[in-house]
Amino acid sequence: MERLTPPPPEDDPLPLPKPKSAPTFRIDDLGPLVGFSRSMLVTPDGQDSATGRAQLTSDLAAEKEYITDKVVVIQVDRKAQPEWVALYLKEVFALSPKSVLIETESRPEYPKSIEFVSRLAQTQADPCTIVGTVTEQRATAIWRVSGGTARKRPRGMSGPDLTRTADTIQTMFKGCKSDLFIVHAAPGVEWGMIYDLAAAGLAVPDSPLKRAGLPETRPTPGQAVTL
Repeated sequence: MERLTPPPPEDDPLPLPKPKSAPTFRIDDLGPLVGFSRSMLVTPDGQDSATGRAQLTSDLAAEKEYITDKVVVIQVDRKAQPEWVALYLKEVFALSPKSVLIETESRPEYPKSIEFVSRLAQTQADPCTIVGTVTEQRATAIWRVSGGTARKRPRGMSGPDLTRTADTIQTMFKGCKSDLFIVHAAPGVEWGMIYDLAAAGLAVPDSPLKRAGLPETRPTPGQAVTL
């Protein structure tokens, strides 16, 4: 009987490439990160870096598939500079995300993330929209986009007195259906305090506030805000 020759062994199939996953979008106390790529927005002598800005734009554009029409989550450290957050948001919104959430470590009773809207969306804000700022003295001031008397709360033990600030916010959103809270801070105030201010407003019982925004220009308490 003729012996059958066994077929030659098949070559092991090449492993399938691992699917690409979305990068981490983050801002820490050194600057913005897109995945593992860091953009240095400040030069060693303290000047704004055009090269760093261009790199951030390029890094985000390279991840457009994870931004356009997607819910983008940006992790921001408390000690990040607010100017970096504003720039990062501007660049992300240029790529047309569905929405943008910012996560920042805060008080346990506050939201773990807050939706921030684009500058364009802010231009459609109702004149009664509430504005809040943290001053250089770490006090707070609350007023409306249309202007009017700013209601101020003094500094607490270790920063803004957010409990009393929340009381002020609660009295001001009555009669206003706007769900937007415009937040800001004086130069030198870290991002964490801005996030806390926004979170305090959203955490007020029965608050209509659901989203936050960073203004284009630095507002003056009590004066109308240009959005």
